[in-house]
Amino acid sequence: MSGQSHDPARQEDWLWLIERNFAPGSGVPALDQAIDLASERLGAPERPRQVILTLPQPIPSLRSWGTLDGHALDFADPKDRVAACRWHIETALAKWNALRPKHLELAGFYWVAEDSHQDATILPEVAELIHAHGLRFFWIPYWRAEGAGDWSRLGFDTVYQQPNHFFHPEVEDERLDEACGFARRHHMGLEFECDRRACKSPDTYRPRLYSYLHAFEADGVRDGAAMAYYEGGGALLDMFHSSDMKCRADYQVIVDWVIARQSMGPNSSAARRMDYLPSGFYNPGPQGVPTISSKEGAP
Repeated sequence: MSGQSHDPARQEDWLWLIERNFAPGSGVPALDQAIDLASERLGAPERPRQVILTLPQPIPSLRSWGTLDGHALDFADPKDRVAACRWHIETALAKWNALRPKHLELAGFYWVAEDSHQDATILPEVAELIHAHGLRFFWIPYWRAEGAGDWSRLGFDTVYQQPNHFFHPEVEDERLDEACGFARRHHMGLEFECDRRACKSPDTYRPRLYSYLHAFEADGVRDGAAMAYYEGGGALLDMFHSSDMKCRADYQVIVDWVIARQSMGPNSSAARRMDYLPSGFYNPGPQGVPTISSKEGAP
């Protein structure tokens, strides 16, 4: 991804990602199995759950990525970068079609780079590859990322703005209002962000978690915008297992938030697909989501 500090991923690394996503007991199969087990307790789900697969960024500095049809790909050539993306998309789709998940639908692919400065020339063509399969192209740029406000021209269908507030205690809560305003003007959704520090350093970071929820209520995101969720790879699981009742309560607040958004009124323009398909703000339905200020344990 942009700003990378490690060696660029080569073909075997891209293939490893695909294999891991579809390995038994991992990734897509594990999610499908988890829904199957939950169905035994809760009944059949109302609808299939949407899955978005990651599409790696072909980093231009990589001169020897791998070989396709006897041709060694050099990412200094934009055509080779697009060819690698085509290979990844088609390989992942073959895995998906072979698996035929019971409870899942493939919504599209997520572009992992968080700005467009290396990729603006290839993104429209990559988008065409995805659209040819009837799928959507997703993106979550960082705050003030190059290309964020011009995402439609780049070929994306659904875009969420990162506020990048939680991680930086020096950043005031006004950043969240700024991010919401930018997203509204550019027809983007918003990303909720937290990580394990919400429980490990609660004096500093727990209020920042709730700042997102309060701002997203006040700025109309809760009831009327697409949302993505970032939790740093394990924060929610830590909250669930925590012996700290405040931390466990934080988990329940987030869970209730997601459930309420998923169960909005049937006439809502956000109904059923609110959290993954539309991009931007839209009119909420008649049933609102409970306010965070009314939740027990909220600061």
